[in-house]
Amino acid sequence: MSDEHSLEVNTNAERLVLIIRPENEATIARTLRTEMAAGEYTVVTAATVSEGREILERATVGCVVVSFDQVSATDFAALRARALCPILALVGAERTATALEMGATDVLRPDDPPAVVRRRVKNLLGATADTPTVTQQSAGGEPSQRETPADPHPAESLRRATTPSRVCTNVTEAIVDATPVSIAGCYLRSGDRLNPAAVVPAGADPPIRLPPIALSEHPELDPREISGPAIGQYSSLQSIVEEASDEAIFVAPIGDRGILFGSGSRVQEMDTAAIGTVQWLVALATLVLERLENQRRLEALETERKHLETDVGRWQSLGGALTSVVDGLEDGMSRSSFERVLCRELVSLEWIEGTWVGDLSFDSGTYSCREQAGITVVPLGNGDGTVPDSLFRELIDSLAAGDSALLSAVDLVGYEGTRSLPSGEREETTMGDTVFVPLVFDRRRYGVLGIRTDDADLGAETRERFDVVGSVLSMASAFLECRRFIGSDERLHLEIRITGGTSETLEGKTTADPLLALATSLECRLSVLALSVTPLGERHETTAALAVEKSGFEVPTVQSAVDSIDGIEFLEGARRSNGRLTLYVRLATETIAQRVTTHGGLITTIDGTGSHPTLHIEIAAESDVRSFVDLLDRHLEGVELRRKRTVSPGAQAGASFADHAHQRLTDRQLETLRLAYQAGYFEWPRERTGSEVAALLAVSQPTFARHLRIAQRKLYELLFDDGWLE
Repeated sequence: MSDEHSLEVNTNAERLVLIIRPENEATIARTLRTEMAAGEYTVVTAATVSEGREILERATVGCVVVSFDQVSATDFAALRARALCPILALVGAERTATALEMGATDVLRPDDPPAVVRRRVKNLLGATADTPTVTQQSAGGEPSQRETPADPHPAESLRRATTPSRVCTNVTEAIVDATPVSIAGCYLRSGDRLNPAAVVPAGADPPIRLPPIALSEHPELDPREISGPAIGQYSSLQSIVEEASDEAIFVAPIGDRGILFGSGSRVQEMDTAAIGTVQWLVALATLVLERLENQRRLEALETERKHLETDVGRWQSLGGALTSVVDGLEDGMSRSSFERVLCRELVSLEWIEGTWVGDLSFDSGTYSCREQAGITVVPLGNGDGTVPDSLFRELIDSLAAGDSALLSAVDLVGYEGTRSLPSGEREETTMGDTVFVPLVFDRRRYGVLGIRTDDADLGAETRERFDVVGSVLSMASAFLECRRFIGSDERLHLEIRITGGTSETLEGKTTADPLLALATSLECRLSVLALSVTPLGERHETTAALAVEKSGFEVPTVQSAVDSIDGIEFLEGARRSNGRLTLYVRLATETIAQRVTTHGGLITTIDGTGSHPTLHIEIAAESDVRSFVDLLDRHLEGVELRRKRTVSPGAQAGASFADHAHQRLTDRQLETLRLAYQAGYFEWPRERTGSEVAALLAVSQPTFARHLRIAQRKLYELLFDDGWLE
């Protein structure tokens, strides 16, 4: 091959071919020597891989030809790493994909005709460098240096592609350049649909437009069903490529990822060499697409790993903040103090920019803020139109159902977090998602917590985790309610009438709540003295001590009434010295008394003497009466608040428990209790027997037993009958 241009190339690398022949692959060497000698190419043969590597270290080589079947994978990888030039692999048909996968630039087969060998090597030698420096004689006779871009070999172009669309474009261009086709296109499969990815020529007039193809309508184009390149009349493709309407079309599968097709007046002229070119280009395109997909998956996994690491750090810091807040409950903080500390602790975390806690109306969407910290967190647009009405209603409904709601950063554009900034700074401010968490415990609402984060992509899992946060804070709010009730110097006495909780039948009035049913059945005032809950595996058993006030009922009458009501079981009954009829019952279903107690209240009396039963309830003076009544309304129908007044704690009004004990017990009984306790009589095993304690008191053993039993009974009456256990 002679140089027809007046160009003096600085290096002869473009004309040096290295053949590594470990064994007796002499055929390819003879073919190359014969075909390349006429073009003034230099062919160097290395007998072993080691010798070939030494040549690569000493000289600049334009192309390496290696027998892929005669070298190990390790040696081939070493050659690939050492060579700064294309590598042409001599392979069998079944190992083409393997050679390309391991880095071969192109492939040759032992039976390829000499013309194919010459063309492949020349293509590789022409792509040795992307920008070779050449010297050119200028018009004035002075030599000048310039860089002449050279198109890389198709295999290198494919390998350098960074997106599936670029791979498809490169492979279609290569097919048009290397085969007789004039039109080529590429489709990528997505499920049972082929989507257009590339077409050549791209600038055709009129332009060639490739529509999507449904494989259910054209199963013959399914890459999973095509075994290899085929030429035929594909009506589905001929109908969309007008230039090919009367011509044959070849189709080749790109693995199971898509198809490559070509058309033109010379498609029928495609020989074995052209088909082979299509095969190895498609094989390489398949490998590159797989590599890109694996890379995409790896990047997705890496992103997920980083998200998980970030989440772990976030939730550890959040757990620490919640622990700090909950630990403070033991110090007797008020509700406002609790919420203030909560907001400050949360906003101190690096990833939380603002917090808000308050009440939200699920009807109007209006809110009232009790405490906040950091950036102002405006719930759900506040009716200003920032959030679409459909989204606004969706979020409100989610909170009303007791689920947390995620407001994405996209929907927060325009909120005062950016309104307060100068107009030039707004676009530079990164806004994160906002989560709204309903604080609900046992169907009682304690408000809504809003949290503005610095992350614009929290995701659904985060919302589920915030549900756990809401549960913890809701239980803490209920705990505070109970503490306030127990330690309150003043209480609110609520008189609540139940207008829809009973119904008239032939047998009389009935109600779903067993305690209400008992009061209305006996038409009496029923005092709730105590409730006791005993865990039994996955369920629990509740017993109640009740007193029927100012009635002439006897125990059998009351027992008969209890037996006729579902959800309540009679255990024991007796008339006490104070004239009250006391009874103990087991509750099989939840009652209004249990619900009130759970939320820091106490039902003192259930009055069933009127046309509608009335509840007398005491709650802490600073409790939210409205939310408490809403709680009752969800348990019973027709709840009506009749009166509200401030009272002193009933059982503790006037004297203390010690005062009542001294009034109720004689000096002898009190002395007996004290000495028995100090002597270890109540320990197990007993440190002293009854006879030994009696000797210390200088009384007989029966006298000691009598004094002790009477003293214990009086203390139990104070605890259980008079309500001091509360």
